Amino acid sequence: RLNIDNYEISSPTIEEIFFNITEEAEAAQIRQTLEAAKIESEGKTSGDVGDTGQVSPDNGLKLQTGKRLNLWRQTFTLFRKRWTVFQRNYLPSAAALVIPIIAAGLVTLFLKGFTIPGCSPTSQFSRSDIDSLLTQIDYTIPIGPTDKIPPDAAQRIGVTLPTSSSGGGDESDPAELADSIETIDGSLVDFNNFISQNFANVTPGGFFLGDDSAPPTFAYKGNGDLSLATITQNALDTLLTNVSISSQYQAFDTPWVSSAGKNLQMVVYFGLAMSAYPAFFALYPTLERLRNVRQLHYSNGVRSISLWSAYAIFDFLIVLIVSVVSIIIFRGVTDQWYHLEYLFVFLFCYGLASTLLSYVISLFARSQLAAFAFAAGYQAAPVNKVDSYINVTHFTIGAITPAGNLIRALFVALNVFSINCRGRSVASYPGDITLYGGPILYCILQSTVLFGFLLWRDSGSIWDKVRRKQYKSQDVEETDSVDDEIRTEIKRVDSSPDDGLRVIHQTKAFGKNVAVEDITFGVKRGEVFALLGPNGAGKSTTISLIRGDIRPSNSKGEIFVEQYPLSMR
Repeated sequence: RLNIDNYEISSPTIEEIFFNITEEAEAAQIRQTLEAAKIESEGKTSGDVGDTGQVSPDNGLKLQTGKRLNLWRQTFTLFRKRWTVFQRNYLPSAAALVIPIIAAGLVTLFLKGFTIPGCSPTSQFSRSDIDSLLTQIDYTIPIGPTDKIPPDAAQRIGVTLPTSSSGGGDESDPAELADSIETIDGSLVDFNNFISQNFANVTPGGFFLGDDSAPPTFAYKGNGDLSLATITQNALDTLLTNVSISSQYQAFDTPWVSSAGKNLQMVVYFGLAMSAYPAFFALYPTLERLRNVRQLHYSNGVRSISLWSAYAIFDFLIVLIVSVVSIIIFRGVTDQWYHLEYLFVFLFCYGLASTLLSYVISLFARSQLAAFAFAAGYQAAPVNKVDSYINVTHFTIGAITPAGNLIRALFVALNVFSINCRGRSVASYPGDITLYGGPILYCILQSTVLFGFLLWRDSGSIWDKVRRKQYKSQDVEETDSVDDEIRTEIKRVDSSPDDGLRVIHQTKAFGKNVAVEDITFGVKRGEVFALLGPNGAGKSTTISLIRGDIRPSNSKGEIFVEQYPLSMR
């Protein structure tokens, strides 16, 4: 409406703000000096003057000395930071909250009429229905040729029908049999044409009694149960042999409870949603790392344990809400659960372990999309194989990813594959290692290991320390071509612990390219310091070392900021 195609927002950088403050401090000091000289020229003594016009030499702008917060205050401050970020960009957290709750509501459709399986032999298999012509609904039986059909054909077939059926459901009336027979006048070709044109209505099948040009033939509905073929063939045999044979069909009982299929669908779909929602927790840490915000935190004295504790507490609030609401939904739909309170505890542990796993992935991802995709895909990968590898899921896949423990816990909650059975009775202690105890223990151990890895990774890995020990650089003092001023500065820094900043024997190499070699200097409190050099001299690398963005290649040096060693952050 305003015909604005593009706009830009400019803001000062931290360096510009710093230099502006410095310039204001210098200007204030100059004004103070001039005022003092003017007062002195008028025969007045300079010193502290309040309302009488005297000038205090201590007046003016000063940079305040920072005081490092303790562990708990740092954690609380970083938690408030996450809350502020959430208020400005709530969509990822909202998605992490809504997706599993919606999934919990939808998967309850699979639990309609659900009854948890028992452990008796009769409750661990599915009984097949008994099928006969009586169990068919709206059936049509084409019979031909007309001259071969006995006048009492319907009566002969009707005699073979059982007086009752245990197949269940609606059943056909024997009186309907005569009306359901469709006579075909003609040859086998005419019979085949009728079947081709009316195959959708031919149930369970039809038969051709044969003539001089074709043998007896029967056709049955191929996309139905095998019982349709047996019903049709028995009717054909009855008319051909004039022997009434009463027959019924029943498949073998299957070692699979009738609700197992729906239970597996519920486990897979809910498992996928629960695997995906912790991946949203990897988005902000990844962005923070890519934009060097985390390095800025660490260079300002933030402890890694405070940072990751604050993030875990913030995201765990979402985990808490998801777990509570999901359990409420499950309990509201049915009470046919195996100790739902243990599943409640497990969802807490699972949420924490999955959140920390997302944090670990964020340390290595090159983009937010990559972090989300890997965190969600890594968790969801084992879901589709759990049904055939129950124990392997728990003891192998469960040790690799928290999702394996989630599937195991859902199996226990629903008693899928009679996993809770001990002989012919249900296990009395749900905290058994093969029931809820194993998944809960695994998630606790995974949370401990993942959180420890986060602290270890951000505090300097052993591999980095080994590489720094292996890297040997020649001390500047050992060379003969060093200027006396450099030797003097090195000795001064080594013997002057009162400097605000001390960089001692720092070396940084990128592969075979040495960017900074054994640099040592100190900056006194209140001193203005400038780091000058041509492009490629190592200025930016030195500043990055001081900020803590990168680690040195050697282990003998140290950087002190107000006597605090950066290696101890």
